[in-house]
Parts: sequence; structure tokens; C-alpha cells
Amino acid sequence: MTMTNVQRDQVLMAMAQQLGMELPGAEKAAEKPKQAANKGPERQTPGQQPQKKAQQQQEKASPQDNVSIKRQGDKLIITIDETKDYGPTKSGKSNYIASTLGFIDTGIGRLNINYVK
Repeated sequence: MTMTNVQRDQVLMAMAQQLGMELPGAEKAAEKPKQAANKGPERQTPGQQPQKKAQQQQEKASPQDNVSIKRQGDKLIITIDETKDYGPTKSGKSNYIASTLGFIDTGIGRLNINYVK
């Protein structure tokens, strides 16, 4: 079992009280749990997003919306509207026209498109 520093301090303070001892800095250690409780929202694990932020990202148009991929027999048909512009790349040197935003599975292989101008 792993203890946090606050839990360890609480255990040490309880043991010292039972033995009739006073630990140096005991007042500060007693205040820590109160301060930690008032620090604001809890940290989130990676991959978790606040619901509001996730909704905003879904509503915002993305270059992924401009890529259509279909399979016709042995051919993979990729359609991109070149008139759309989704803003600058991270470097700011180019503008996104379309992107798969990472690899997508085509059934036979993987495809990654970053179409910029």
C-alpha cells in the first residue's frame, strides 16, 4: 500500500500523540489536508477531458471533416474539397486543407493524410 505524504504525516502525528510527544512542524502538517481540499478541481487522468471542452471540439469544424474515403472493389476512393481552408498548421507556414488526424484503418492497411497548401 502506498501512502501520500499527508497520510504519512497524519500517522506520525497520531503515533506521537499516543506516546505523549510533539513533532516539530506538527501544526503545518495538520493544516495540509485543509489546503489540499481547497485547491480547486481534481486532476484528471490522461485521456479525460471536461465535458464542455469535448463538446466544443466536436462542434468545431476540423480538417478531418473534409476527407471522404470509400472502397469500390479493389480501389480506395479519397475525396477532398480543395476549396476549404481549416487554418494554419502548428508551424504557421501552411494551411490545412484536409487531414485524417492520424492513421485510419482501411481494412488492408493504414492511411494517414495531411493535405496542406
